[in-house]
Amino acid sequence: MNQTISGAIAIIFALLIWGINKKRKAFNSFIFKSEIVTTAVLPIQEQKKVNFTTKPNTNEFKPPANSKEKISLINKLNKLINSNPKERLKAIEISEKWNDSAVIPILRRGLKDSDRRVVIRAAKCIQKYKSHSLNKHKNQKVSKPLNVFLMR
Repeated sequence: MNQTISGAIAIIFALLIWGINKKRKAFNSFIFKSEIVTTAVLPIQEQKKVNFTTKPNTNEFKPPANSKEKISLINKLNKLINSNPKERLKAIEISEKWNDSAVIPILRRGLKDSDRRVVIRAAKCIQKYKSHSLNKHKNQKVSKPLNVFLMR
């Protein structure tokens, strides 16, 4: 008799724990879905916000003057690309303004990003470097093929 009661209590306890865990998973999936909806709606809301009374931003980007500033800027961009989506977008924008081939690894990471705004902006920025590299290869002379028959 005691074994039956203890077995029934164990089954009830197991079902209770299983039910609580199911509720948590359902709640977490609801939160995750709502985050997706808010990130999908976010670009539309940003486009609606237009304020004509504000002055243009006086903080213009200035490219680094020496190698020390260049290294510090690359480190700053690496830190930005490793953080949240707004910071990653800011890193891509800075890379776009810099116009240096040192930002290509950052732009490649931007192409693999989960935020679509970052991917689109990185794709636009990396197009400059793709067309630029083709021009370098066109200027090189093509060597004549070696005569394989004479090499044997």
